[in-house]
Amino acid sequence: FFSLCLTMPSRTTTWTAVCVLVVMAYNTLALPSLTGPWAENKPYDSFQSFYPFYQSEHQNHVSRVLHVIGPSIGMLQLLHSDLRHLLAIATAGSVGFVMCHLMRGLPNGFLEFGIVGLTFLVMVKHLTGKMKAAYITIFLGYFFAWVGHFFFEKNKPASFIYPSYSLAGDYFMIFRVLTKQEPL
Repeated sequence: FFSLCLTMPSRTTTWTAVCVLVVMAYNTLALPSLTGPWAENKPYDSFQSFYPFYQSEHQNHVSRVLHVIGPSIGMLQLLHSDLRHLLAIATAGSVGFVMCHLMRGLPNGFLEFGIVGLTFLVMVKHLTGKMKAAYITIFLGYFFAWVGHFFFEKNKPASFIYPSYSLAGDYFMIFRVLTKQEPL
Protein backbone atom coordinates (compact mmCIF):
# COMPACT_ATOMS: atom_id res chain seq x y z
CA PHE A 1 0.00 0.00 0.00
CA PHE A 2 2.71 2.48 0.99
CA SER A 3 4.85 1.78 -2.10
CA LEU A 4 1.72 2.32 -4.18
CA CYS A 5 1.20 5.66 -2.41
CA LEU A 6 4.68 6.76 -3.39
CA THR A 7 3.82 6.41 -7.09
CA MET A 8 0.67 8.54 -6.83
CA PRO A 9 0.33 12.29 -7.32
CA SER A 10 1.09 14.01 -4.02
CA ARG A 11 -2.38 15.55 -3.55
CA THR A 12 -4.09 12.16 -3.92
CA THR A 13 -1.67 10.46 -1.55
CA THR A 14 -1.99 13.25 1.00
CA TRP A 15 -5.80 13.13 0.91
CA THR A 16 -5.87 9.36 1.32
CA ALA A 17 -3.31 9.45 4.14
CA VAL A 18 -5.32 12.11 6.00
CA CYS A 19 -8.53 10.06 5.65
CA VAL A 20 -6.85 6.88 6.89
CA LEU A 21 -5.27 8.70 9.85
CA VAL A 22 -8.62 10.20 10.82
CA VAL A 23 -10.18 6.75 10.88
CA MET A 24 -7.31 5.34 12.91
CA ALA A 25 -7.90 8.08 15.48
CA TYR A 26 -11.70 8.17 15.35
CA ASN A 27 -12.09 5.94 18.40
CA THR A 28 -10.28 8.53 20.48
CA LEU A 29 -12.16 11.49 18.98
CA ALA A 30 -15.57 12.56 20.22
CA LEU A 31 -17.00 13.46 16.84
CA PRO A 32 -20.09 15.65 17.11
CA SER A 33 -23.22 14.76 15.21
CA LEU A 34 -23.99 17.23 12.45
CA THR A 35 -27.58 15.96 12.32
CA GLY A 36 -28.82 16.29 15.87
CA PRO A 37 -29.20 13.73 18.65
CA TRP A 38 -28.58 10.03 18.07
CA ALA A 39 -31.40 8.42 16.04
CA GLU A 40 -33.38 5.86 18.05
CA ASN A 41 -32.91 3.14 15.43
CA LYS A 42 -29.09 3.52 15.47
CA PRO A 43 -27.93 1.95 18.75
CA TYR A 44 -24.39 1.06 17.58
CA ASP A 45 -21.65 3.61 18.10
CA SER A 46 -18.72 1.49 16.88
CA PHE A 47 -18.03 -1.30 14.43
CA GLN A 48 -17.16 -3.57 17.38
CA SER A 49 -20.65 -3.12 18.84
CA PHE A 50 -22.27 -3.41 15.39
CA TYR A 51 -20.66 -6.68 14.26
CA PRO A 52 -22.66 -9.03 16.56
CA PHE A 53 -25.84 -7.48 15.10
CA TYR A 54 -24.39 -7.97 11.60
CA GLN A 55 -23.81 -11.65 12.38
CA SER A 56 -27.37 -12.07 13.64
CA GLU A 57 -28.67 -10.71 10.32
CA HIS A 58 -26.57 -13.23 8.34
CA GLN A 59 -27.58 -16.65 9.67
CA ASN A 60 -28.73 -18.25 6.40
CA HIS A 61 -26.02 -20.29 4.67
CA VAL A 62 -27.01 -19.28 1.12
CA SER A 63 -27.09 -15.62 2.12
CA ARG A 64 -23.62 -15.88 3.66
CA VAL A 65 -22.29 -17.53 0.49
CA LEU A 66 -23.80 -14.72 -1.60
CA HIS A 67 -22.24 -12.15 0.75
CA VAL A 68 -18.84 -13.73 0.16
CA ILE A 69 -19.21 -14.17 -3.62
CA GLY A 70 -20.52 -10.73 -4.65
CA PRO A 71 -18.20 -8.41 -2.73
CA SER A 72 -15.20 -10.69 -3.41
CA ILE A 73 -15.75 -10.79 -7.17
CA GLY A 74 -16.42 -7.06 -7.23
CA MET A 75 -13.29 -6.23 -5.26
CA LEU A 76 -11.08 -8.63 -7.25
CA GLN A 77 -12.20 -7.25 -10.62
CA LEU A 78 -11.70 -3.70 -9.36
CA LEU A 79 -8.17 -4.39 -8.14
CA HIS A 80 -7.38 -6.42 -11.26
CA SER A 81 -8.28 -3.43 -13.41
CA ASP A 82 -5.83 -1.19 -11.52
CA LEU A 83 -4.16 -1.49 -8.11
CA ARG A 84 -4.44 2.27 -7.63
CA HIS A 85 -8.09 1.62 -6.81
CA LEU A 86 -6.86 0.65 -3.33
CA LEU A 87 -6.49 4.38 -2.67
CA ALA A 88 -10.10 4.98 -3.73
CA ILE A 89 -11.27 2.17 -1.46
CA ALA A 90 -9.20 3.44 1.49
CA THR A 91 -10.41 7.00 1.04
CA ALA A 92 -14.09 6.09 0.66
CA GLY A 93 -13.91 3.69 3.60
CA SER A 94 -12.29 6.32 5.77
CA VAL A 95 -14.89 8.91 4.81
CA GLY A 96 -17.61 6.35 5.60
CA PHE A 97 -16.37 5.65 9.11
CA VAL A 98 -16.27 9.37 9.85
CA MET A 99 -19.67 10.03 8.21
CA CYS A 100 -21.42 7.30 10.21
CA HIS A 101 -20.65 9.33 13.33
CA LEU A 102 -21.39 12.73 11.86
CA MET A 103 -24.71 11.49 10.39
CA ARG A 104 -25.86 9.47 13.41
CA GLY A 105 -28.88 11.68 13.96
CA LEU A 106 -30.46 10.60 10.65
CA PRO A 107 -32.88 7.65 10.79
CA ASN A 108 -31.38 5.99 7.69
CA GLY A 109 -28.01 5.74 5.97
CA PHE A 110 -28.92 7.08 2.53
CA LEU A 111 -26.97 10.35 2.82
CA GLU A 112 -23.97 8.50 4.26
CA PHE A 113 -24.17 5.96 1.40
CA GLY A 114 -24.34 8.78 -1.13
CA ILE A 115 -21.33 10.61 0.28
CA VAL A 116 -19.24 7.44 0.52
CA GLY A 117 -20.30 6.26 -2.96
CA LEU A 118 -19.58 9.65 -4.48
CA THR A 119 -16.18 9.76 -2.75
CA PHE A 120 -15.34 6.34 -4.19
CA LEU A 121 -16.47 7.29 -7.71
CA VAL A 122 -14.65 10.64 -7.68
CA MET A 123 -11.45 8.96 -6.48
CA VAL A 124 -11.67 6.26 -9.18
CA LYS A 125 -12.31 8.92 -11.81
CA HIS A 126 -9.36 10.97 -10.56
CA LEU A 127 -6.96 8.04 -10.14
CA THR A 128 -7.65 5.91 -13.20
CA GLY A 129 -10.80 7.02 -15.01
CA LYS A 130 -11.94 3.37 -15.07
CA MET A 131 -15.53 4.08 -14.14
CA LYS A 132 -16.94 0.87 -15.61
CA ALA A 133 -14.89 -1.16 -13.09
CA ALA A 134 -16.18 1.03 -10.25
CA TYR A 135 -19.84 0.62 -11.27
CA ILE A 136 -19.44 -3.15 -11.70
CA THR A 137 -17.91 -3.40 -8.22
CA ILE A 138 -20.81 -1.54 -6.62
CA PHE A 139 -23.39 -3.54 -8.57
CA LEU A 140 -21.87 -6.95 -7.81
CA GLY A 141 -21.38 -6.26 -4.13
CA TYR A 142 -24.88 -5.04 -3.48
CA PHE A 143 -26.74 -7.30 -5.93
CA PHE A 144 -25.51 -10.57 -4.41
CA ALA A 145 -25.87 -9.30 -0.84
CA TRP A 146 -29.39 -7.97 -1.34
CA VAL A 147 -30.53 -11.19 -3.05
CA GLY A 148 -29.29 -12.94 0.09
CA HIS A 149 -31.27 -10.61 2.35
CA PHE A 150 -34.52 -10.36 0.42
CA PHE A 151 -34.86 -13.98 -0.74
CA PHE A 152 -33.03 -16.05 1.87
CA GLU A 153 -32.67 -14.10 5.12
CA LYS A 154 -36.01 -12.33 4.54
CA ASN A 155 -34.78 -9.22 6.33
CA LYS A 156 -33.85 -5.66 5.45
CA PRO A 157 -30.14 -5.09 4.71
CA ALA A 158 -28.27 -3.27 7.47
CA SER A 159 -26.78 -1.09 4.74
CA PHE A 160 -30.04 0.90 4.72
CA ILE A 161 -29.20 2.20 8.22
CA TYR A 162 -25.45 1.59 8.62
CA PRO A 163 -23.94 1.53 5.10
CA SER A 164 -20.30 1.92 6.18
CA TYR A 165 -20.45 -0.56 9.06
CA SER A 166 -22.39 -2.98 6.87
CA LEU A 167 -19.83 -2.88 4.07
CA ALA A 168 -17.02 -3.29 6.59
CA GLY A 169 -19.01 -6.20 8.04
CA ASP A 170 -19.11 -7.90 4.64
CA TYR A 171 -15.34 -7.78 4.26
CA PHE A 172 -14.71 -8.63 7.90
CA MET A 173 -16.97 -11.69 7.54
CA ILE A 174 -15.11 -12.68 4.35
CA PHE A 175 -11.80 -12.40 6.21
CA ARG A 176 -13.13 -14.43 9.16
CA VAL A 177 -14.54 -17.11 6.83
CA LEU A 178 -11.27 -17.37 4.89
CA THR A 179 -9.26 -17.63 8.12
CA LYS A 180 -11.73 -20.21 9.52
CA GLN A 181 -12.71 -18.02 12.48
CA GLU A 182 -16.34 -18.12 11.36
CA PRO A 183 -18.33 -20.73 9.39
CA LEU A 184 -19.55 -20.04 5.89
